[in-house]
Amino acid sequence: MLCLLIRRARPLVCRHSLHGRSLATLRSAIGEYVALPASAADGLRALGLQEAAPVQAAVWAEAMGGKSACVHAPTGSGKTLAMVLPVVASTLWAGRGNPGRVVVLVPTRELVAQHETLLNALGAATAVVTSATLGAPGGAEALADAIEASAVVLATPAELCQVLEHRPSLYGALRCEALVCDELDLLMPSRKSNGAKVTRWQDRGDHPAEALARLAAKRCGSSLQVLAGSATLDRASKTKLERALKGAPKVALPLPVVACDAGKNLVVKTKRAPGRPGNVRTTIAPRRVSHKSATRADFIEGAADALSALKPRVALVFVCGSSKLKVRAVAEDLGARVLNDALFPSSARSRRRNYATKSSGEKKALEAAERATDADKRAAATRDAAEQLRADVIGATTDAPVVLVASEDRARGLDIAGVEAVLILGGPANADTFVHLSGRVDRDPLALASGPEPSVVTIGRKRDIDQVRGWLSELGSAPKHDASLDRDADDIEAGAAATPERRVATARGKLFGANPCHLLHREVAGNPMLEADMAQRARTVVTGLENSARHGLRHQSTLNVEDQVKVLVDLATDPASLGRHWCGLTLWV
Repeated sequence: MLCLLIRRARPLVCRHSLHGRSLATLRSAIGEYVALPASAADGLRALGLQEAAPVQAAVWAEAMGGKSACVHAPTGSGKTLAMVLPVVASTLWAGRGNPGRVVVLVPTRELVAQHETLLNALGAATAVVTSATLGAPGGAEALADAIEASAVVLATPAELCQVLEHRPSLYGALRCEALVCDELDLLMPSRKSNGAKVTRWQDRGDHPAEALARLAAKRCGSSLQVLAGSATLDRASKTKLERALKGAPKVALPLPVVACDAGKNLVVKTKRAPGRPGNVRTTIAPRRVSHKSATRADFIEGAADALSALKPRVALVFVCGSSKLKVRAVAEDLGARVLNDALFPSSARSRRRNYATKSSGEKKALEAAERATDADKRAAATRDAAEQLRADVIGATTDAPVVLVASEDRARGLDIAGVEAVLILGGPANADTFVHLSGRVDRDPLALASGPEPSVVTIGRKRDIDQVRGWLSELGSAPKHDASLDRDADDIEAGAAATPERRVATARGKLFGANPCHLLHREVAGNPMLEADMAQRARTVVTGLENSARHGLRHQSTLNVEDQVKVLVDLATDPASLGRHWCGLTLWV
């Protein structure tokens, strides 16, 4: 009984905090913590990484000697380099013969791209295992060869398990000496896994990352260093990792948590999940971000108004599942780019875009090109796309902004420099998702108090805004409600009463050569009979398919008479447009 009381009295985490120290005192060169090879120093300099961020200074003070720890720091604070550099230095740069491998586990391909860029800068030979590389010609066999020849394995857990099952000899030959788990709460969530078993090391209800951590603990060398981190670290995920690491040599359990609260620019709060008082979760979020909210029935119109009001050079638009909108349709309406196309042009979804509408000859040519494209060419295409996006961001202006649209589950690991505004359409799935969505801005850890204040605008229904306000209240930050962006149910009723004025505006637009598709978009937005998802489908029909005449003219606000007639004929003869008359559109056209 006494032992039980002592165990319950032990603190949740052993937290090494930097509270009270100014940001300036934490600045120091990266070379003060580790002797960087010349190539690695040049690679980090090319990425603009020369000074140690506060969280990096805190982690390296603990981990450079081979200690294991959990890292709890805000999004964009430098956790990736803080976790990767110590394990690379202790295994690859230590000068020991036949060092063990470094295994880096991440949950999304966006994080894979971020880690791959950093590992390449450090000069580490890396085998990348994701769904894209696993589906490339050669598949698991080629990846198994790459793992045997590489010092670092960067992978998403499920795909790495498939490669290990393809070649079971790798289970013994992996010899993991360092394990990095980025976004631990997503790799090992509190809920049990209900997916299929992908490796023999996976017990019932375990996630693939738990099985790989158990494998690393049992099949490591003389020692094992583990670094795990997240901005939304929770006790359940930390406990799962510690359970998997039980028995690993030189891993002191429970793992200490290194948290950062530098210069009072960051706020640390503890929140409890509703209905689950035993699952204590902690979140660290930046205070400098300006949170705004707008109640709108038409999310896309609200996003367009917000972009017009804020005038950001670079903006991200995240589409939440509750909005019932499609990412590609939102990008079409805003004249923006889909993030998946911009970052991963070689992905299967991007390669087979509009596959069904192609002729048999085009389909055969596409399939032949896919068979002839190996993993190296796809990786090169992805790197070229990232470089092109980086150049576009650098050259962006308020008159020619870069606007990218993605779903809410693509936020983690997305690191795009210079993002000045994040727009969230609908209500995020949970508070952690909202933290990671809003964390795409203000990602320079050494400039937390300089530059313009970035904006995060949540556009949704009243219940979505109320939910976000509750989350921000727990984090100690209340959103600024921008009334100029509002358009709630009362506004829609007022708009219905203003039908004659809209009719006059529409007639004037027709006389002065306005694009008929733009006029129809405006009519759909003002139709009180349509819910948000129905209005989105109607706008998609009005825009038309890629092979339609009106689709090619969708970005032109004014047209000559011939193009106006062409668009009107195309609309009148489109079966999809005629099939929408039942939902009330005919009264507004």
